[in-house]
Amino acid sequence: MKSSPLRLRIALLSTLLSGAVMLIAGFGAWWVVAQQKTEALDARIRALGTRQPGWMFQDRDFSRLEDNLEFVITVPGDAIPYFLLVADGGGQVLHQSDDWPDDVELAPLVAPLENRDDPPIGNDEADFTRGWGGGRGHGRPGRGRGPGGGQAMRFTKVPEFSSIHAGGRRWRVGRLGNDELTLVIGLSADATAAELRQLRNAGAIAFPAALLLIGLGGWVVAGRALRPLQRIAEAASRVHARGLNERVPQLGGDPEITRLVTMLNEMMDRLEAGFHQATRFSADASHELKTPLAIMRGEIEQAIARATPDSREQRTLNSLLEETQRLGGILRSLLLLSRADAGRLVTTHAVVDLTGLVRELVEDTTASAEECGVQVDCSLAEGVRVSGDESLLRTAILNLLANAIKHNESGSRVTIELTQVDGMARLAVANTAAAIPGEEREAIFDRFARGRHARDASRDGTGLGLSLAREILHAHGGTIRLLDDAGDGFVRFVATIPDAGNTAV
Repeated sequence: MKSSPLRLRIALLSTLLSGAVMLIAGFGAWWVVAQQKTEALDARIRALGTRQPGWMFQDRDFSRLEDNLEFVITVPGDAIPYFLLVADGGGQVLHQSDDWPDDVELAPLVAPLENRDDPPIGNDEADFTRGWGGGRGHGRPGRGRGPGGGQAMRFTKVPEFSSIHAGGRRWRVGRLGNDELTLVIGLSADATAAELRQLRNAGAIAFPAALLLIGLGGWVVAGRALRPLQRIAEAASRVHARGLNERVPQLGGDPEITRLVTMLNEMMDRLEAGFHQATRFSADASHELKTPLAIMRGEIEQAIARATPDSREQRTLNSLLEETQRLGGILRSLLLLSRADAGRLVTTHAVVDLTGLVRELVEDTTASAEECGVQVDCSLAEGVRVSGDESLLRTAILNLLANAIKHNESGSRVTIELTQVDGMARLAVANTAAAIPGEEREAIFDRFARGRHARDASRDGTGLGLSLAREILHAHGGTIRLLDDAGDGFVRFVATIPDAGNTAV
C-alpha cells in the first residue's frame, strides 16, 4: 500500500491529537457545567425546604407552604414549574400539589430517608428553629422561642436528590425529612437542560471548525518544518554518475538539519572518490590489457599458420584465438562503459543515416541468422537520420540484433522495424523467444546480467550487450526499454533516438 506523504501524516496526526484533547477537555467542561447546574438546583431545593418554616404549625397548613414556594420561585412574567409532596414518617401522603405529574411514582418518594451519622446543629439547611409556636402567642407564628412556647424542628435525615422525566419534562427532585415528616420538592430542569444543549450544540459547531483550523495550521507548520528536507532532496536528486560533484548547500538554522547536510556531503565525498577510483580502474585495466591481448592474438595467429592444417594443435590454437577475441570484445565494452560512467562516451556528433546503418547491419547478421535457422523480417522507413557517433550507434544496434538472434530457437523469427514518429527515430527489435520472467525483467539491462536461458553453455554472451546499448542510447538522448508481453509470442526491445531535426549538430 502506498504510504501517505510525511507532511500529510504530520498534519493528520496533529489534528487527531488536538481533536482528542479538545474532545476530552470539552466533555470535561460540559460535565463540570452540568454538575454545577445540578448542584445549583439542589441548593435551591434545600433553600426552598429549609427557609419556609411557616407551614410547620400544629394545624399543618400545607397550602401556605405551597403558596410560599410559588411566590419565591416565580419571576416576573414567568413561573417555574414545580411540584410538592409532604408525607408523614409512615409514608402516608399528607399533601400533594394539584399539578402533580401523573407518571411520577409515589412509593420511592415517600420511602424513609437514611439517618445522619452526626446530625448537624446550626443554621444550615437542617436547622429548623423557626418551627411551631413562637413568641407572640400560643399556637401562632413567631420569631424564636418566645414565651408563647414552641418546638424546634429540623431535618435530621440525609437529603436525597435525583433527576426524573415526567409529564414531558425534566425534573430535579429533592427529598428532605426527619422522623415525622418527609418533604418532596421537584423543580423543572428544562431550562438547565436547554442551556446544556446549547452548550453542546455550540461545541458541536465549533469542534469541526477548530479541527479544520488545526489541520491547516499543522499542514503549514509541517511544510515549513520539511522545507529544508525538500531542498536537500532537490540537491540530492542532482547527484548522479555524471554529477557527483554536486553538494547540498548548508541551509543554516536548526542544528539537526545542519548535521544532516554535513553527513550527506561527507557521504557524497566518499561516493565520488570511490566512483572515480572504480572508473579509473576499469578504464586503466581495459586499456592496459589491450596490448598483451593484441600480442597474444598475434602469436596465436602465427602459431596457427605454422601448425599442420586440421591438426589437433591447430584446432586448439583456433579455440584460443576465439577466446582472445571474445576477451577483446569484453575489454572494449568495459572501456566504453567506463567512458559512459565518466560522461565522456560520445565525443563526436554527425548526421547519421540510420536507415542505411540498420540495413547494413541487418545484411551483416543475416548470415549468422541463417546458420542458426532464424528468419529475419525487416521493415525500414526511408530517410531516417539522427545526430551522433556512428560507430557507437553501430555497436548499440549490432548488440540488439545479435541479442535477438542469439537468444532464439531454430525455425523462429526476428522482426526489425524502423519508423519515425513525432521527431523520434524508433527501432523495434523482436524475436520469438520465450517470455522473460518478471524477476529478470527488472535487471535485464544491468551489467553482466544474463537471463536463465542465456546461461546455457551453448549460448555465447557476456551480459554486457544490452547494458552497453542502453548507455550509448542514453548518451544520444534516447531510451531503450523492454515492452510488456503483447501476447503474440514476441519479445520486443524498443530503442528511440531524437532525429536529426530535433538534435543540435
